[in-house]
Amino acid sequence: MLNQTCGNRYAFVTVGAWLCGRNRSEAEDLRCAKQALEQQMGRRVIAMIGHSKGATDVLLYAAKYDDVPCAVSLAARFEVQKGVLERLGPEVLQRLDSNGQASV
Repeated sequence: MLNQTCGNRYAFVTVGAWLCGRNRSEAEDLRCAKQALEQQMGRRVIAMIGHSKGATDVLLYAAKYDDVPCAVSLAARFEVQKGVLERLGPEVLQRLDSNGQASV
């Protein structure tokens, strides 16, 4: 049984141009937050929970690093390519394919 319960919430906010497809760099942001909690605050991270786009980021993080026992994905985005094409056009998909991100 845990003697202490601690939760930390992080909201990552995009400053400047919004980039479609930034999940790789946002997974790296999660890694930095996890390392700060462990190294600077002495906390052990036992779960990550994400909602919507954050859910996709958490799943990508968990698949890449496999160092958090529990990853929870709430309402992750599904078939985003279809929505991007309809809303932003085929050139954005081409930039996503070539660069991994696209400014919109």
